[in-house]
Amino acid sequence: MRRVVITGLGVISPVGIGKETFWKNLYNGASGATTLDRVTCCSLFGQHEFSAQVVCEVENFQPDEQSVPAAYRSMDRFIQFALAATHQAVHDAYLDLNRVDCKRVGVTLATAICGTQTLDLEFTKATDQGKEPLHAQGISPHLYAAAMGNSAALAVASRYGFQGECTTLSTGCIAGVDA
Repeated sequence: MRRVVITGLGVISPVGIGKETFWKNLYNGASGATTLDRVTCCSLFGQHEFSAQVVCEVENFQPDEQSVPAAYRSMDRFIQFALAATHQAVHDAYLDLNRVDCKRVGVTLATAICGTQTLDLEFTKATDQGKEPLHAQGISPHLYAAAMGNSAALAVASRYGFQGECTTLSTGCIAGVDA
C-alpha cells in the first residue's frame, strides 16, 4: 500500500462546523446530542415511536455559507456535507488546484448510510405520509443520487475535476475510521 499524507481537514459535525469550531466545542465538552423530538431534518421521526431517543443532528448548516455550489444545493445533505468538508480541507491544505495533476487525485469517502433526508421526503410524498402504497409519480430526480452511498464521493470528484480512484466505504458507524 502506498502512503497517504493528510494535509487538510474539513469537519461537518453535530459538535461543530469547521475544524476550529469542532475542536473548541469538543475540548469544552460539547456533546452535539439532543432528543429525537428536536430533529428538524426528517419528518418520519415524529410519526413513530422509538425506544432510543438520543440523536445527533448537524444544525445550522447553510450550504451557501459553506461554499456548496448552487448546482448541488438541491441534493441531499450528505452530499452537501461532503462538498463543504472537502472545500474546508482544500482550503486548510492551501491546495492550489491549478497546480495539481487531477488525474492523480482520488476521492475516498465513508458513510454509514446515505441520503436519509431525501429518502424520507420522497417516501412521505410518494405514500401520503406512509398511508398509501408506494407510487413513483412526482418523485424527485435526486432520489437515485440520495439512495446511492457513492454519490457524495462522485460529487466531490466532479466538483473538483479529480480523476483518480473514487471510492466509497459503507461500513456503518466505523466508516470514518476506515476511510
